[in-house]
Amino acid sequence: MKKIKTGFSMVELLFVMAVMAGLAAIAIPNLASSGDSARFTSMKSDTLNLIAVVEAEKLLNNGVVTDPEETLGNGDIYGTTKLKLTNENRFRLSVNNDCLNGYDIHLWSTGFVGYDINYDSCIDSSIRATTPNS
Repeated sequence: MKKIKTGFSMVELLFVMAVMAGLAAIAIPNLASSGDSARFTSMKSDTLNLIAVVEAEKLLNNGVVTDPEETLGNGDIYGTTKLKLTNENRFRLSVNNDCLNGYDIHLWSTGFVGYDINYDSCIDSSIRATTPNS
């Protein structure tokens, strides 16, 4: 009677494991950097939302920016608006006297060290980002 061979040989198993290890070596660094990219995108999105909130509050206060004089985060209230930020993000709003009713926003993440976003309404109204690589 002829014996039927079942299962995989050791060489076949080692080959499959080597291929899987090679794919993991390529995929894992890409997945890690996509998480950083998503966090940084949430920081930029929060900054744009804060600009909209400050501009709305300016309209309610006859064009005057009110300085909260404290660091604010998710769930805090600025003026009449309850802020909805990503949980780790914090920001500081300050009045900028370089121009009429100007303000600065500095946003950072407590869980994402080295990444900051700054906005100055007096200069060019553009968002400037600081990253560990810049």
